[in-house]
This record gives sequence, structure tokens and C-alpha cells, in this order.
Amino acid sequence: MPKTRRLSHEGTLYHDSKRDIWVSEFRWTDSEGKSHKKRMSSMYKSEVVERMDQFVYDLKLDKDNPERFNRNFKEISKYWLDNIMSMKVKSSTFARLECTLRVNVIPYVGKTRIDNITTKDVQDMVIALNEKGLAPSTIKKAYEMVNTVCAYYIDTEMPGLRNPCKGVVIPKREAEEIRIFDKDERKIIEEEC
Repeated sequence: MPKTRRLSHEGTLYHDSKRDIWVSEFRWTDSEGKSHKKRMSSMYKSEVVERMDQFVYDLKLDKDNPERFNRNFKEISKYWLDNIMSMKVKSSTFARLECTLRVNVIPYVGKTRIDNITTKDVQDMVIALNEKGLAPSTIKKAYEMVNTVCAYYIDTEMPGLRNPCKGVVIPKREAEEIRIFDKDERKIIEEEC
């Protein structure tokens, strides 16, 4: 995999032939002397170059806070909820989303850097919620929250990153047995009506 060296302040760009994607890497040192590395990938070279250029530009604007590119799930989901969903949903729906996030999602994946969340992490969250005895619909809402936030992050920050929610198995709701009223019960209902 031959690397194409861009100018030193622009990072490294190369084509990964095994995965048939373009990859760009950028290394920098923060004000405390700590080294950092950012990697981006996409099927399209121009997209990787554009995203890396934007990253470098943003980094220069906020060079004393490079950790803003290493935000955890809790920080990204809070931004998504407060700035995106607050404009799209009613206040009652917003409150439900906030509760799902706070109670059923953050305790499991909140501290994990969002680009480090794995399918196993999400599956472990689903298993834990199921073991707590939560309804399948509640578990599905928690899963959908993680899926939506990850999809948002991938679309806006890391195109080409795989969504960790793909492949997660959600418990199905067991069909409830339908009981039909017997003749005496129907008679009582008819008389009451």
C-alpha cells in the first residue's frame, strides 16, 4: 500500500487496495506536548482530501482543544439531541428521547469515544437491558438511539466509518395469546351494554 505524502502540514494520503478506499492520516501535538493522530477514509479520494483539509482548518482554529475531535458518545448524543432533534420533534418526543438516552444508553456506551464503539458494545447494551427485564420496545428504542447518533456522526464527521449497530440482534416481542370470551362472559357484557 504505497503512501502518497502530502505537504507536511496536510498529513498523509494513500489508497488501501484491500478495502478499495482512500485513507488520510494526520498527526499533531497539542499544547501539552501530547501526540494525536486522526484517520479518515472514503471510497472517494476527493472526499477524504476535503474532509482532512476541513479537519486541519478546524484544528488550527481550535488548536488548544484537539480533544474536541475525540468526543465520547455522551457528548455527541447531547449535541445531536439539543441542536438537531430539538428542531425536529415535539417537546414530549424530545423528553422521551432524552430519558431513553439518559437511562438506557449513556450508562452503557456514554463514556466510549464514538468512533471506538463496536458492534459488541451495542450488543452488550441490548443484552444488559434485556436482562433487566425491559420490554422489547424499550430495548429497540435504546438501540435506535445509538444507531441514529452513530449514523449522524458518521455522516457529519467520519464518512466511510462502519456503523457499529449493523449486525446487532434485538429481542423480539413474544406474541401474546389471545383469549376469547366464553358464552357466559359474552352474555354478561351484552347485558351491561
